[in-house]
Amino acid sequence: MKTIKRIDNIAFEWSDCNQKYQIIQFYPNDYYGELETYIKNGYKQEGDFLTKPGHSISISLFTKKELNYVIAFLDKTSDGWEMRTVGARPFNLLEDQFETFHKVGKFAFAYLEDLADEY
Repeated sequence: MKTIKRIDNIAFEWSDCNQKYQIIQFYPNDYYGELETYIKNGYKQEGDFLTKPGHSISISLFTKKELNYVIAFLDKTSDGWEMRTVGARPFNLLEDQFETFHKVGKFAFAYLEDLADEY
């Protein structure tokens, strides 16, 4: 992930994983710093995972203060850039978060248009 612009908990970024530009929302990770609690409750550390019979959890879950999920993808089409939302996620944002999403989206389109002008 390469964050290009972040305002509050909304960010525009390039995702190496998805090979796309996207807008994401960050949220606090309730599992941050809880590794020892899970080990005390019977999980075993095996490499980069905690395991119990039937499932495993990546250790990275406990080391990140924030997690995130994609709100929208920005796709290049023959007509220019297009925003494709992930379901109704933008409409589930609080009013101030939606305003931030709008600001980040406007920045993203301007950034991508400027990027296109360079080529």
